[in-house]
Amino acid sequence: MGEISVTSSRYAKSHQAHDLSRKHHDVARKSSSWWNSPETKRKKRVARYKLYAAEGRVKSSVKKGFRWVKKTFSRFVR
Repeated sequence: MGEISVTSSRYAKSHQAHDLSRKHHDVARKSSSWWNSPETKRKKRVARYKLYAAEGRVKSSVKKGFRWVKKTFSRFVR
């Protein structure tokens, strides 16, 4: 009978450890899914669109600046 209680206590301990590791895994999965949520993905996508728009404005401004410099210096040369 003593053998049964030792075996059952080992089983209970290993089962508790398994349950704790499963709970830890579930918590880790839930906490790590915040960066993978649809709302977060949408925010990242919108931020990229805004970045591309700003990039376009900077490129356009630089091109206009070079055109102005080129036009201004070509007037002095003539």
